[in-house]
Amino acid sequence: MILHINHVQPGRSESTSGVVSTLLSLLEAGASSDDPSRVINIGSIDGPRTPAFDTVSYGPSKAAVHALTSQLAGKLVKRNILVNAIAPGPTALGIGMTDVGWARAIGFTPLKRESSADDISEMVVTLLRAETITGEVVRVDSGRHVVGSPLRDYDP
Repeated sequence: MILHINHVQPGRSESTSGVVSTLLSLLEAGASSDDPSRVINIGSIDGPRTPAFDTVSYGPSKAAVHALTSQLAGKLVKRNILVNAIAPGPTALGIGMTDVGWARAIGFTPLKRESSADDISEMVVTLLRAETITGEVVRVDSGRHVVGSPLRDYDP
């Protein structure tokens, strides 16, 4: 079963932890030590750092997803449920960003390319197949995390 949750309003029952809590019996029913159930959250490389743009709520909400991933992994591993997250880097032209600004943002990545939907889906498949990975936040960011990001050095 794959469930995608996006744009969740804080405090509503559809929150990530609320959904996991609601689906816990289904996750447990489908889990065994030979074939654990899996939860894959989507965070962002902006979770653990200060974003370059004025998105005050975005970074902290993604940091919360990363923390929730770690905490759920620690609690649910005993129930044969693996919990991981993917933290994509630049994936699409930002709202209000010019083509020049986007090209500069991609230029800050060592691989000089965006993180494509294919890159992210390949990591999802890897985590779905993995039987010994839990509690990880995997960055799919074209190497951006190893060089940092010059703040406010974009042409939005």
